[in-house]
Amino acid sequence: MAPLLLTLLLAAVASAHPALTGCPEGWSEYQGKCYFWSTVSTQLAYAGVPAACEALLPGAVPPSIHSDEQNTFLASLQTKPWATWIGLTKANSQAEFAWADGSPVDYLRWDDRQPETEHCAYVARTLDDERWNSYHCTGIFPYFCQIDM
Repeated sequence: MAPLLLTLLLAAVASAHPALTGCPEGWSEYQGKCYFWSTVSTQLAYAGVPAACEALLPGAVPPSIHSDEQNTFLASLQTKPWATWIGLTKANSQAEFAWADGSPVDYLRWDDRQPETEHCAYVARTLDDERWNSYHCTGIFPYFCQIDM
């Protein structure tokens, strides 16, 4: 009887704390991470985005982008062209842009004449491009989140 009890106990613990294998419903996988787009019906100022990502899944953060392919993948999650917050911000006008997850800024896709003086960045999906713009962090936009699988 003890082995049965131990098996049931282990199964209960495993189901209460499953490892993330595959992405949860509403999230999409790309290169070992899961990504979420909030849709145009759920928009926030950037200050609320980190908490919104964490509320969706503990450990989720606004995304960092490191390649054209990843940038295109994220933009493809949008159901229609829209500006969407990414995890690139700067603390003040003298600071450099930094990713919310702390990863290196090794890829940038600014639109012409960008960045300007604003401190937050969004992907501006258009019909033929997915360039970034800087904008006032108080702007209200949909947002992306990412989490490691």
